[in-house]
Amino acid sequence: MVDEKKRKQILTAINEIGENIATIKEIEKRVPYERHALSKYLHLMKKEGYVNFQSVGKAKVWSINKAPLKTMLNTSPEKMTFIENLLMNLVTHVPTGIMIIDSDFNIVFMNDYLKNIYGDKTNSKLYKAIFDYKNPLRLRKIIEIFDKQADNGKLYRKDRYENILRIKANKFISPNNKITVLLIIEDVTNRTKTRKSLRTTKRYFKTLMNNTNNAIIMTDFNNDIIEINEEGIKMLDYKRKAEILGKNIMDFVKKEKEKSSIKSVGKTTEDYSCLCTFKKKKGDIFKSDMKVVVVRNKKGNAKGLMYIFMKTICN
Repeated sequence: MVDEKKRKQILTAINEIGENIATIKEIEKRVPYERHALSKYLHLMKKEGYVNFQSVGKAKVWSINKAPLKTMLNTSPEKMTFIENLLMNLVTHVPTGIMIIDSDFNIVFMNDYLKNIYGDKTNSKLYKAIFDYKNPLRLRKIIEIFDKQADNGKLYRKDRYENILRIKANKFISPNNKITVLLIIEDVTNRTKTRKSLRTTKRYFKTLMNNTNNAIIMTDFNNDIIEINEEGIKMLDYKRKAEILGKNIMDFVKKEKEKSSIKSVGKTTEDYSCLCTFKKKKGDIFKSDMKVVVVRNKKGNAKGLMYIFMKTICN
């Protein structure tokens, strides 16, 4: 890597020469380095994206790179170092959207994941190509990075296809000291829909729990009570839900044989029905037609047990 002092001297020298194009002989006259060292510095600066050269006959004509980031990203694999090649392959093929934009919201780079969804939109405006916006005003978190008000930001937006995207934006400085923003883009449409569905299910379940005439108790697989409705609280002769939550439901089941059968639910059977004998808070005995079922989430994973008491018979 060429240190900042040498780099500035060389870039200033090229800039002073007409049309910002210079041979190594012309640059050598303006910097305090002999030709061998200067040639080494120029080639290192080319790798870093600061300068380019064109071959004119046997000579090389050097110029300042006006778009260093684009040059680096478009470098052919055979001209990259092993590490550069490895990183470029990772960024290009990772199954997450990765994009780089400049301060004008031009897309400088987008990986294959995004190209497969939107087509190759390199050099297009981010807000138009991905979101179909007329301007970038709705991407305020990204604007704040370019305005030097923040180094990073996170936002959720719907793309042109109504997919919900979670976008993490991070500032980094390109080789020509310009602010560039790296975007990591993830489609969270299904996750968001699942959350909405779960919220709806929870509301439905809460309504069911509070409006049924049946006592309902839910436990985890240690048989500890995690939820109970008002009818269940009354059935066990308690006053408040907080008194019951955390207690083990087996403490209320009187017969050992019934305890053993209930414990098999979720292990050897999906449900169990019986006329079961229970104890209330103060030891009073009652019987109830009861059904125990396994509660599963959308992925089919067992989350606990639900006890539904159909009909209570007091002794």
